[in-house]
Amino acid sequence: MYKNNEQFEKENKLGLVLSGGGARGAYEAGVSLYMAEIGLEPDMYSGASVGALNATFLASASSIQTGAHKLRMIWENISNEKELKINAKMLGVGFLYTSLDIASQHNSAANRIKKSFLDHLQKFEEEHRYTQMLVNSPLEGLAKPTKSLLNTDGLRSLIEYSINMDELDRAKPIWISMYPSFGLIDDLASLIMAELGFSETRSSDYIHLQSLEVEERVTALLASAALPLAYDSQIINGKKYIDGGLGEWRNSHGNTPLKPLVDAGCSYAIVAHLSDGSMWNRHHFPNTTIIEIRPKHSLHPNGKIKSLMDFNHERISTLIEQGYEDAKRCIGEVKNALELNYKWHQSRYLLKKSIEDLENDDFNEAIKMLDNY
Repeated sequence: MYKNNEQFEKENKLGLVLSGGGARGAYEAGVSLYMAEIGLEPDMYSGASVGALNATFLASASSIQTGAHKLRMIWENISNEKELKINAKMLGVGFLYTSLDIASQHNSAANRIKKSFLDHLQKFEEEHRYTQMLVNSPLEGLAKPTKSLLNTDGLRSLIEYSINMDELDRAKPIWISMYPSFGLIDDLASLIMAELGFSETRSSDYIHLQSLEVEERVTALLASAALPLAYDSQIINGKKYIDGGLGEWRNSHGNTPLKPLVDAGCSYAIVAHLSDGSMWNRHHFPNTTIIEIRPKHSLHPNGKIKSLMDFNHERISTLIEQGYEDAKRCIGEVKNALELNYKWHQSRYLLKKSIEDLENDDFNEAIKMLDNY
């Protein structure tokens, strides 16, 4: 008999999946606050990009209550971190230039457009300086990434200050999504083709963070959050990686990495999305009970690129509140049903184990002997 349901609980795990989305990750802090309020404690975590960072902050805490409080504090203070900020317009300029550069290698009209684009930017000092950086960087060659807009020092300091990597082995299991990089040109070309619907990007790799050497763990988190053009790729076990959200772009599997949790035996999962109308499909995981937290109101009303890097303090506070309210709406509506479903499976499991134990004790033979009297 399993008197305290220990075996059942081992076989019925709750996972928390946190998607990527740059500054929109503050929304996930709000989600964790609601989970803390109702005492919903995940058994394992996964995340991509900023979701990988959030997942690690939460998993490394002693409880969901402690982790949620810590994560809120991090996000409330993050708007003061100049190292994490980036001019979204410059990111857009860089992406457009690189796209034109790719197209111009195969199309003379695109080459003329690229030249006109550069001529136009000569009029604007800030844009011109950035474009010159792109032109002067080694864009040719699949293995030569463009110089990134930001170095990783600020983000690395935040991670190292907030998480004791030596003690992570005692934390809840964490899987992070990382995208194998073949160089900036190849990566962006694949992304553009996927966005246009012509093909799909490669699958992300799902790495169990605690399985890495201690000195590689921060690097892995930096890799998962290495947005192309913004941050440099990172090398793990001799392999180059960037933002995990790029994997299987059209169905968002890399950006919403439930698969490693299902493979690890997760029976229940809460999935937080950071994009309006994410194409991620729960029906790809038919044997897992899933609660999706999808935004009721847009998380990027002024555009996706701008929202990635909008660390404005007021905006961060709004996102935290929005995440809390959406979690309350999505989880609260099904919480009772989920508990009933869990208890039903628990009862079936215990009944089955009781019958098996009785059969092992020759219960059937004892009944037959009684029938003979």
